Amino acid sequence: TGEERHLLSQRFKEIHGEHLCDVFASCLSGDFGVALELLALSPVAADCRLIQIACDGVGAKELYLFPIVCGRSNEDRIILQKTFLELNQTDLGKLMLKKLSFDLEKLVYICMHYAEEKYDPKIHTEEQAHRLADCLFEQAEAENWFGTNGNINEAVFTRICVAPPPFLTLTDKIHCKKYGHPIFYSVCKAQQLNPSCKKAALFSIGMKIRPFETVAKLIKSACAGLGTDELLLTSCIVRYQGILKEVALAHLDLFERSLQDRIRGETSGSYKRLLLALVDAALPEPGS
Repeated sequence: TGEERHLLSQRFKEIHGEHLCDVFASCLSGDFGVALELLALSPVAADCRLIQIACDGVGAKELYLFPIVCGRSNEDRIILQKTFLELNQTDLGKLMLKKLSFDLEKLVYICMHYAEEKYDPKIHTEEQAHRLADCLFEQAEAENWFGTNGNINEAVFTRICVAPPPFLTLTDKIHCKKYGHPIFYSVCKAQQLNPSCKKAALFSIGMKIRPFETVAKLIKSACAGLGTDELLLTSCIVRYQGILKEVALAHLDLFERSLQDRIRGETSGSYKRLLLALVDAALPEPGS
């Protein structure tokens, strides 16, 4: 588990006087080495390391960043910001503003600064869900994704960000019934959002409404096209180790293919065996 990885890394340093991830970095290379480096860190420290990799050089590798920053709980977001500051002496929010631009910068700002409300069935009622569904439809039709005249609180993405998952799930069902399509579709057909922001927005919504399916789709996207994005694939398996069983089941349901089968088809060698070991520990294949 992520907690066991953290304890193992701490114990290794106590005994040997050096960080386990540094040992792996010095003697291993390639995708296998990177995967072991991340596994030698606590889950939040691994995310901080991935942010460093994504922000290295000019600009930023957006596809690695938004799955880390978007879709986190309030507690996880605070821990990430605190840990990143401790490890790098750099404010994560300021780094995001420096490295990102345009719509994605605005979306990440909202995700990092607007806390998700605590779910309360007495407050988050069906009546309120109807009101939010109407508001989201009207604001999406007006392409008011980030607020107008500086009023960011009225923006579509702000309302989505602060909505607790059970309430947003109910709102989405009502939105689909009243307007003929889910909230996802409104984002997909938006004319004013650039592709990177659309991906990040869909991921953020998905992590609230259908988190396991959303992660399964992210893993598939890492393997799409002519070549596999090994770093994205590794980060998914490592970051979501705690929910890999549910993700693997969602992957099988969505794509009629086991997660292990996808990994075998996209990777090789020690790297393949390591990823398979992680997934098998969560959900062994039938007959294995």
